[in-house]
Formats: sequence, C-alpha cells, structure tokens
Amino acid sequence: MSSKLSKSQELGAKVVYVSLLVLKENDRNLSSKDVRIKVEEKLKEQGELNNYTTEILKGGFPRWEAIRQFFCIEATGVGYLKKENRRWYLTQRGKEALDKYKEDREGLFQEIRVKYKEWRKNQKENLSSSPEQETEEENEEKINQQVALLPDRLEENAEATIVNYIKQKDGYEMEKIVKALLIGMGYHIAFTAQKGKGDGGVDIAAYGDPLGTPPRIKVQVKHRIERPSPSKEIRELNGILGQGEIGVFVSTGGFSSEAKHEPKKCDKPIELIDLDKFIDLWKRFYHKMDDEDKSLIPLKSLYYIDTEK
Repeated sequence: MSSKLSKSQELGAKVVYVSLLVLKENDRNLSSKDVRIKVEEKLKEQGELNNYTTEILKGGFPRWEAIRQFFCIEATGVGYLKKENRRWYLTQRGKEALDKYKEDREGLFQEIRVKYKEWRKNQKENLSSSPEQETEEENEEKINQQVALLPDRLEENAEATIVNYIKQKDGYEMEKIVKALLIGMGYHIAFTAQKGKGDGGVDIAAYGDPLGTPPRIKVQVKHRIERPSPSKEIRELNGILGQGEIGVFVSTGGFSSEAKHEPKKCDKPIELIDLDKFIDLWKRFYHKMDDEDKSLIPLKSLYYIDTEK
C-alpha cells in the first residue's frame, strides 16, 4: 500500500484519530451523538473545519462526518472500536494503539488500514475495490453510498422525524405524551394537571401499582426544545417532594450543565429525562401501549442489515 494518502484519506486519518481520542477522554464510551458532537468540537478547535471538510455530501452529512463514519468501520473491524446499542467504546487494543502513535495520526491510520485489509482477507472478502486503488472521486462516491446505508445514518434520519414531530406539539400535548409513556411503563396515574390551571409544580403523579403503594412519583414536564432547563427548576421540584417520593423531570430542551449535576445535591431522588432519553423510552415501551396512546407519537419499525453482528 502506498504511504501517500489521498485527500479523503488524510481527512480520514484526522477524524479517526480524534474519534479514538474523544472516547479515551470520556471513560472510553459515548453515545453516537456525543461522539459526533465532541469530534466536531475538537476539529473546530484545531482549525480543521473549512469549506472542504464541512461541504454537505450527497448522503446528507458534512464531508468530515461521512469520512469519519466510513473509516471508523475499519477501526471497528480491527478491534480498536466497538459499537453496541448506539454507543461507541474504545477497546483496550484501541487505547494501546492510540498511546503508541500519540500525535502520529497518519501512522495510526495506516496501521488500521493494513490490519483491516488482513482482516478482510481472513473474512474472504473481495478487495478489488479497496479505497486506495480508486481515484479520489470514486473513493468519495463510495463513501457517500456506504455511509447512507450505515445504521447510524438510518437511525439518525428516523430519529430526526420523531424530534420534528415532537417539536410541533404544545406543552399540554407533551404532558399527555409523557402520561402515555408512564402508563406503557406500567405506572398507574393518580393525577394529571388540568390545562390552563396551576399545577403546583406537578404535572403528573403516579404509583407503581393500582393500590397507590409508595413510592409515588411526581413528574414535571418542560417542553422547550431550544431552551435547557436550569438548576433552579430542579431545586423547585425537589422542594415539593414529600418523604419517600421520587421526582422525574422531563425536559425536551435538555438541561444546563449545572442542572445535570443538581440531583446529586438534592435530598430526594430525582431522575432527569432529556429528549434523547425520552425517545429511547418511547421506542422501548411502545409495544406495551394501547392504540390510542401509540397514536400520540406513531412509530413504524425500521429494518436494516446489522453490521455489529
């Protein structure tokens, strides 16, 4: 294999290295979304985001992200990365390779490519169209085609439609949706705030069984997609929890960095649920809902080849 990298491969060397690095800096595991966010932040810090790297390709991704996803397949194939349930993990082997090459991004990239080619030979795959044998244009077209079919891409497109659907709901509708989720999870609703009336800080109260046996959970719902909930609101929920009660704070706008740590300071247990976690729960318990509740956010199964197997 030639030591000279194409332009796409040079970018691949950078983004694969940064992908491994951000995982190492974050306990060696992150959600797919957080990996993408943190890689972009590092590329911005390093001055790597420019017209070339940020150009949106046919698959809908900026070039740096399409190339990152494409070449991370190779890092996964050689055992440097592992992906399970939409979370990426840096393996011990990957950490050792990262430590070995330190700032030598191209050296790390070349090692991954050599080992991946060997791995594919062992898998009896056809190597006649490997990226280094193609022109830059052919290589980039291949990246576009394959990235469009990656599970991350399919799941991201599907999740984006759910997010957009939720964005169209008003606060009262969102409370009904949260109530439906709780019922699907097996909770029994004791109270729901009436539209237009003061709720005293509680939108929904529920028990784990129909007899109302403690603990009772009190739920606060904030539907502000573009505005994170601050620490103050978490403290206010804590203030209305009685002995043995549990607080649940659902915020579609997420939580400020301070608010994320606020439950640890509270004297009552409080669970924070942002939009990503809410969507995960909705998908997880969707099959347990009745048809009326399902219609609040109607879903359809998406099937694709599982590249993690």
